[in-house]
Amino acid sequence: MAEKTTTAAKYAVALFDVHKKDIDSFLESLAMVKDALADPSLSRAFLSVRMGVRQKKEWILKSLGRIQNLHAGMIPFLQLLIDKRRENELAEIENELRRLVYEERGVVRVEAAFAVDMKNEQDGIYAILDEKIKAEKASFGLTKPISELQMKSRVDTSIVAGFVIRIGDYVWDASAKKYLSDWKKRVLSSKKYGNNVWE
Repeated sequence: MAEKTTTAAKYAVALFDVHKKDIDSFLESLAMVKDALADPSLSRAFLSVRMGVRQKKEWILKSLGRIQNLHAGMIPFLQLLIDKRRENELAEIENELRRLVYEERGVVRVEAAFAVDMKNEQDGIYAILDEKIKAEKASFGLTKPISELQMKSRVDTSIVAGFVIRIGDYVWDASAKKYLSDWKKRVLSSKKYGNNVWE
């Protein structure tokens, strides 16, 4: 996949490099911190712009330092985010870090939206996608060997019929909604320029 250059991506790359040997433990701690910050009062304090940097760093140590089995690098990382005023990017940094870990391990996450419930056909669809993605990985923006495909599917009736597959930044839209939208553009374009839409 194309290398991302957002601030969150840069933090994620640095974290990945520093914690490569114990990245699973770091990600587990990150999930624990995220769960703790789900508490509205903790979240408000963490994202507060009124609290001073020193006060907020002490608050982090006191509030989140009590979490058992927290990775040794977590509190310093959170304090760095506070120093740099990047607290609001924590979720995006986590997403980027997980993407890097999955990419390194050859895990490809696939999000699929179908117009109807496809639970009964899911194994067949999964097998077809697995074969297609592995055979044509470059066209999906994948460069590393694929060791595992993780598929998450949902029903989206707005696509009318068909499916939409997302793999990272790549979108494979085979929905009736897209087909109809493309057809509408073609019809409107033909009226504007006097072309025959039926050609």
